[in-house]
Amino acid sequence: MVTFIGEEKNTHRLITPWHTFNWAFENRKGEIGFPIRAICEISGFEGTGKSTFAYCLASHIASEVDGTIAFADIEEHFDSDFMRTVLENNGFSGSVHIVPGKTDGDKVDELVKIMKGEEYPVGILDSIGAISPVSELEGKAEDANMGRRAKMVNAMSRRIIHAFAYKETPSVLLFTNHVHPNIGSLGFTTPGGVSKKYLTTTQIRLSKKEKMDDGSFLIGGKVTKHSFGFEQRVFFLFNLAGWGIHPGLTAVYDCIMLDIAKKERVVKLGDQSFGYMKDLIRDAEDLEMFEPFIKALKEYR
Repeated sequence: MVTFIGEEKNTHRLITPWHTFNWAFENRKGEIGFPIRAICEISGFEGTGKSTFAYCLASHIASEVDGTIAFADIEEHFDSDFMRTVLENNGFSGSVHIVPGKTDGDKVDELVKIMKGEEYPVGILDSIGAISPVSELEGKAEDANMGRRAKMVNAMSRRIIHAFAYKETPSVLLFTNHVHPNIGSLGFTTPGGVSKKYLTTTQIRLSKKEKMDDGSFLIGGKVTKHSFGFEQRVFFLFNLAGWGIHPGLTAVYDCIMLDIAKKERVVKLGDQSFGYMKDLIRDAEDLEMFEPFIKALKEYR
């Protein structure tokens, strides 16, 4: 029998309303749920719902431990009304601390400082790919600044990890990041340097699977790194336009993907018909309508 001497670090797991997402983070002991610990990178191509997903995940984390969300807007496309709507729809009713700073470096430094506080269980940095070092901002367009963003990201990651090591509150920093083709070779990569690949504890890759006429779409996700369990597990989330990740419609698609429900001309669960998918999307505000799908998922496993 192995006995640890000293303080053992436990990983707090968040159970969300999203069934396949919870199971995508299963560990070898059969524990499920998103691990609230250190740094999580959320990457994907443009328009795959990275920011919306980060808002929704942050809302559940902050609600879990009754804390404040720290938000560093690097891309400068932050819409406070949209973020408020998404957070409220996902059950969050606390505060969001918008990280100040004249430069991206200032915002990064302030984010690290803020997240040392026990009242901040979750932070969002949106996004790594938009970070501009001072040398890039004040220099000329033709100046070479390779590696400076990576140096900033790596230094911030190390500082965040050390700051979290001394906190009692389970904490995680969510990076959003873009995917782009490698220059001069095949494949794709994400900005921010190589070090973030081992400094992050979890990495999630998002893609758009199915687009609806109203702008809603199905998100396909893959856990590409999981320090506390298995990797390459997939999950599905439904991003309802103007609403955020919708638990009911996500449950519908989870049931379809797990072959619990059928989607032909209409959506069927057992002998019960729920009409066309467009009708479910139209009536999505009626959350009680989706209870049979949520119940079926709970009974599935």
